[in-house]
Amino acid sequence: LMPKDVYSSQGKRLYGIGDTLIDHDWYMAALKSKGNPEAMVEIHRAVPKGISDLNSGDWVTPSKKYAEWHGENALNGDYDILTKKVKAKELSSEGYPYELGYNPK
Repeated sequence: LMPKDVYSSQGKRLYGIGDTLIDHDWYMAALKSKGNPEAMVEIHRAVPKGISDLNSGDWVTPSKKYAEWHGENALNGDYDILTKKVKAKELSSEGYPYELGYNPK
């Protein structure tokens, strides 16, 4: 569940991180899935090289650029990006729309 004001005209300013592309990616995914739990959302996750699967409970993002940023910083540049299309109902938020919990049904 996203806070209601995420969808407002001020959503990107209130919840964004100040990067135009990252904020655009998560905002468009939020709008696409608003009220539509069956909407397909493309998600990304930076993982250590050699990892090939997403697991229940993993943190994911609708922004490939954010996943790359995470890989460069948290994984010291030694990473791969996993990408998958999932239903919106398989994602959860703690209020940060650029980081979502992946909970496959």
